[in-house]
Amino acid sequence: CRKCPSMRTDTIVICFVRLPVPGQVKTRLAKGVGPQAACDFYAACAAYVLHACASCPGIKLVVHHSSADATTDVAAWLATLGLQGVELQPQSEGDLGDKLAHALHSALQQPGIRKALVVGSDIPGITPAVLSAAAAALNTHEAVLGPAADGGYYLLGLTRPAPSLFTDVPWSTEDVLARTLSHAAAAGLNVAPTPSLPTLQDIDTLQDLRAWRASASASLGDQAGQGEGTSQAAAGPGSGQVLGGEQQQGAAQ
Repeated sequence: CRKCPSMRTDTIVICFVRLPVPGQVKTRLAKGVGPQAACDFYAACAAYVLHACASCPGIKLVVHHSSADATTDVAAWLATLGLQGVELQPQSEGDLGDKLAHALHSALQQPGIRKALVVGSDIPGITPAVLSAAAAALNTHEAVLGPAADGGYYLLGLTRPAPSLFTDVPWSTEDVLARTLSHAAAAGLNVAPTPSLPTLQDIDTLQDLRAWRASASASLGDQAGQGEGTSQAAAGPGSGQVLGGEQQQGAAQ
């Protein structure tokens, strides 16, 4: 917990981030809404996810950023979010599997750490409750995965390094979760049942964003009789600006 840096914990949550620079983040989303709107969405979503991670009781946040020469800029960005002093590490070389394997192995080597979770920064449905549920699942299992709506996963947790999970995986396809579960079974890992965590939407494209907004709107409709307040997660961090950017992009064409 960032508010209690001396608090003892046995769990780390690793959040993968990129420095929010137009044209360098959410490039697939930018094709529909323009680079500035896509960057604004990413910055808002990443801030939301980082705060969810940082505010989760009993879990230490470690940020892995995408470029080794951006550490100072990332630290300055996090400071604007009130996240001074968060541990920063550059992501390792290689493909996504290499980066995930290295990050989890590094976390599990830290003294006193028994559980490590890794999440992306483009999942607007991440909450402290989801992270706590994942950590709790690792009390009785060796691995836990949060299924993404596109067939991948938005969260992976381990109690011991398992590099075989990240080899021969068709990243960015609908087969990622199934292949990873197959690897886990082959490695003899005791995996928590998939329904242990909710299915969430990661946002890579305009279609993903629209699906998330539709789901969030339906959820808000179900809660209409319970008051007028809305959470940032339910409203979709930054999504209103992005959809506005979509309209401007269309008008410019």
